[in-house]
Amino acid sequence: MEKTTGKSPPGYNLAGIFIASLLPFLTVEIFRPWLYRVMDSAAYLTFHNVTEFFSVLVSLAIFSVGWYTYEQSGDRHALFLSTAFLAIGLMDFMHTLGYAGMPAFITPNSANKSTQFWVAVRVFSAGAFLASAYIFPDSRSRWLNKHFLLSASLTITSLVFIGVIFQPTRLPATFVEGVGLTPFKKLSEYLIILLLALAILAYRKRVKITGDKQLVFYPAAFLLCIFSELVFALYKSVFDTFNVIGHLYKVAAFYLVYQGIFTASIKLPYAKLLVKEDDLRRDIAERKRAEEALSKAKDEWELTFNAISDPIMILDIDCRIVKTNKAMTDMLGVDQSDLKGLTCYQAVHGTETRPSFCPYSLLLADGLSHSVELHESRLGGYFVVTVSPLYDPRKKLLGCVHYMRDITERKLSEEALRKSEERFRSLALATTQIIWITDATGELTEDMPMWRVFTGQSKEEIKGLGWSNALHPDDRQRTTEIWSNAVRTRTLYDTEYRLRRYDGKYRFFAVRGVPVSEINGDIREWIGTCTDITEHKLAEDEIRSLNTELEQRVQQRTAQLEAANQELEAFSYSVSHDLRAPLRAIDGFSLALLEDCSEKLDEQGKSYLGRVRAASQRMANLIDDILKLFRITRGGMKWELVDLSAMAHSLAESLQKAQPGRRVEFCVQDDLIVRGDKQLLMLVLENLIGNAWKFTSHNETARIEFGAGIIDGKNAFFVRDNGAGFDMKYVEKLFNPFQRLHSAEEFEGTGIGLSIVQRIVHRHGGEAWAEGAVHKGATFYFSLPRETGGAP
Repeated sequence: MEKTTGKSPPGYNLAGIFIASLLPFLTVEIFRPWLYRVMDSAAYLTFHNVTEFFSVLVSLAIFSVGWYTYEQSGDRHALFLSTAFLAIGLMDFMHTLGYAGMPAFITPNSANKSTQFWVAVRVFSAGAFLASAYIFPDSRSRWLNKHFLLSASLTITSLVFIGVIFQPTRLPATFVEGVGLTPFKKLSEYLIILLLALAILAYRKRVKITGDKQLVFYPAAFLLCIFSELVFALYKSVFDTFNVIGHLYKVAAFYLVYQGIFTASIKLPYAKLLVKEDDLRRDIAERKRAEEALSKAKDEWELTFNAISDPIMILDIDCRIVKTNKAMTDMLGVDQSDLKGLTCYQAVHGTETRPSFCPYSLLLADGLSHSVELHESRLGGYFVVTVSPLYDPRKKLLGCVHYMRDITERKLSEEALRKSEERFRSLALATTQIIWITDATGELTEDMPMWRVFTGQSKEEIKGLGWSNALHPDDRQRTTEIWSNAVRTRTLYDTEYRLRRYDGKYRFFAVRGVPVSEINGDIREWIGTCTDITEHKLAEDEIRSLNTELEQRVQQRTAQLEAANQELEAFSYSVSHDLRAPLRAIDGFSLALLEDCSEKLDEQGKSYLGRVRAASQRMANLIDDILKLFRITRGGMKWELVDLSAMAHSLAESLQKAQPGRRVEFCVQDDLIVRGDKQLLMLVLENLIGNAWKFTSHNETARIEFGAGIIDGKNAFFVRDNGAGFDMKYVEKLFNPFQRLHSAEEFEGTGIGLSIVQRIVHRHGGEAWAEGAVHKGATFYFSLPRETGGAP
């Protein structure tokens, strides 16, 4: 069984249909005084006939679609349902004709007569719906054929017709005048509802298994049928509002079944047919293009072959001539037809046996190209005869290309040509590049020794576009198209392809070629190089592999860092809560001893307690700085414009108010505005300017400067003072936590401030460094990237 492909049908949600079907009942019940009516019998008869005849037409339409499309679709599921609906339509027609108030249908009409037809057709339809859930489009069964199903449908219809028309008393009564529906009628409706519910479950299971979303029409139709049957099991009058609703549900249900049959038998096959038609059209177009390209290539080869001025023969394995070019027939003075069947030595040398110098004998022995020089008196000149092997794809020798070149006038240049070829061969062995030259039209008309040495092709094999035969089959068409486009547009030829080496292995090459122009702008020739980039390609693959491995390591390292951060958070909590309490107790009890027991302590005891309090307070400050350092590296950042100049002015004003007796000159550069975290950058300036204030405290006149500039290509800010300074050999220790270059007695502090500065600057993507000299002051720098901050 194949899953349905293509566009899915509208998604009929059973829950939605259930609610929509229930709403009319609820609405009528809730607003019964206004909505519940019992229609006039004549008006209802008209309504009944219209809805029933419409249902009959839909049933016959379902039969027509499934029956007449079966030969094309082969859908046995649709065939089964369509023949079932032929019976349903015919029995619904009988039900309508036998309805009370209609002219007598063979026998007098009655409510019982039409109801018996109704029960028969509904039981049949519910059973058919349930059975259809287990019949698949490709089901194989002898009875699932048109003749059997049509016969069965008509037989069942005939039996119902005979039973209701001619033997009504033998059938259970369904309606009693003055009493209403019989128990049999009500039980029949419940049986029908049960069969419909089972059909819904079976179809839902089938959709889940096959994924055929086209089937959703049927469960939706069955659900509407269930509501219709409920009406006909519970109505009080055959002319009331509920009876009308039930008939409308039946019409809607039949429409959904029609949609399902139409989609499966016509719409979906037609969509598939359109796809296949498009595929066929593309295949035909592609085949036509391929045939045209093949024909063009053949014509081009013939033109190229006959355009070669040197005589060429293609020989079979027995030295017999298969084909010659025009130059060969002109040289021999015969037609090509006269040469067919002759051996090369009969045609060229006029002998009946193969001469001893024949290069083809050597080729047959070792399968390689060979060349000989000879003087042929019959042709009146010296020639170089070259034979090159022709192999099929399985490396079976088919024959050779016999190539002759008149060298009578070139004898004197032979030595120069030999030296030139030796240079080319040496260059090919000494470099990873192959140098090539073509004429202005892009045709390879001269030898390319470096190419032949690498590929093992002969001179004849590389001429024209023969060189492309050494390319990987997957690269040939693309490469020749790029080359033809470059020649046509007179632009740079730049590509990559895989080239077969003489040993059969493929190597990657980067290829570039440029046109060489005459003074008047005409192209004289093309020259280019082929560079072996195989190792580069392999290196790229290795780099990709290493990058993958590196990403995995980074992920592992990230997980380790996250675990470490969690441990640091736990440590921070411990420091914040567990270490502070003892320190507060030490400081508090020491203060209590000094205040409450001072008369019992001598001066030395009071000094000891003071030192205890000072140590505990220093420890508390140290803990605060550690926590501050930790929070700086962990907290989020809020990016905004920050006026560093205003911050520096504010800090300078605060310091001068705290110690008004000091003589300090502040120089702050204006309009230094950056993007960053305002709170963190405030900590940077607090620490740097605070340090400058602290380390100039021993100067009678101090100077503190804040400014910016371009230093080593970076946007750098600085805080400079003329205070105690430091020895540059200790500069690497300055930004490490708890590293101090001065004693606590000389200058107070915990040694954590510059670490805070460095980490904040790093979080902004910058750097921090310092310069200084002992007793000559210090300058602390921090940089911010251009997109983060800047200097004028």
